[in-house]
Amino acid sequence: MSAIKTILRLFFVCGKDVYDIYRTRFQIEFCFRDGHQFTGLLDCQARDEKALDFACNASLAAVNITKALRKQTNVVR
Repeated sequence: MSAIKTILRLFFVCGKDVYDIYRTRFQIEFCFRDGHQFTGLLDCQARDEKALDFACNASLAAVNITKALRKQTNVVR
């Protein structure tokens, strides 16, 4: 029954909701893209799960901090 509710919800979603969903999706994708390109998201060679979690979190945090600083200082790419 929940699958039917999900399908019905998709048919009755308004345009603003679709816009918000895709906007959020692309923000997440760009965060990972920038993490790969600029902060070495995939460069960690650790094998321990905690070390990998730390490296991933540090990389994405660096991207988010940089974006926040750029927004605060009105720097445009």
